Amino acid sequence: MMRAARTQLIRRSVAALATFGALLPALSFANHPVVVDPTANNEGPDRNSGAIVFNTIGHALSAMNSGVNQNGTIFVKPGNYVETITITGPVTIEGTGPGVNIEAFVVPADPRIRDFPQAMMNPFQLQSQPGVIINAPANRTVELRNLVITNWTDCVRIQGASNVLLFNVTCRSNINNGILVMDTARVAINESTIESTGFRVNPMTGDFPSDQNRPANGDAINIASPRVQSEIRNTTITNNFGQGIRITRARRWSRSTT
Repeated sequence: MMRAARTQLIRRSVAALATFGALLPALSFANHPVVVDPTANNEGPDRNSGAIVFNTIGHALSAMNSGVNQNGTIFVKPGNYVETITITGPVTIEGTGPGVNIEAFVVPADPRIRDFPQAMMNPFQLQSQPGVIINAPANRTVELRNLVITNWTDCVRIQGASNVLLFNVTCRSNINNGILVMDTARVAINESTIESTGFRVNPMTGDFPSDQNRPANGDAINIASPRVQSEIRNTTITNNFGQGIRITRARRWSRSTT
């Protein structure tokens, strides 16, 4: 692409993102800080910081009295979180530093497995599920920031009328889709990386891709509905089995990828 044309594309993309962002409802916040720390010995109020501390992201999302209860911001400390995350309300999940990994792989001998009930039941079943599932109301916003999500079927699956911002999210080695956007959802993807979708070698869950195991679809970003609105900016898409960006007659989208 010639420099002038690329500059014009970037300007259009930035302008579109500003307009798109203005359409998203304001996020409401819980009235106390909620922190996820995989090294915490006990869950509950921390006397020193005043924060409510949990061992897993799922605990923070589901705690009725002391967590965000799907309404607020969760600050996640670096560590490996072996759990599927389901979001149905106005939540921000923000990694506080590099190395916040939401991953599907854990062996039975790993001591971390005790903190993750899903993995305890079947350590390999997680790899046949999406990593993050978002299905929130149209008048709310969900944000994922500074996260690495690996070894699931779909890295992030966005459903329903959800409004989602993904900022500095890395999707790596997920089988079917990096980011799957469905129904009437709206998504802005910024400063993110989607790589190696459709590629995985694991003796328990299969060799992808091969004649026996073909990913569906192995796409980095799958805009799977003509009613989806999407914005992709400053995002790296590389080494994926299927398409970099698959679009089903999306009504409105623009991109500036590197």
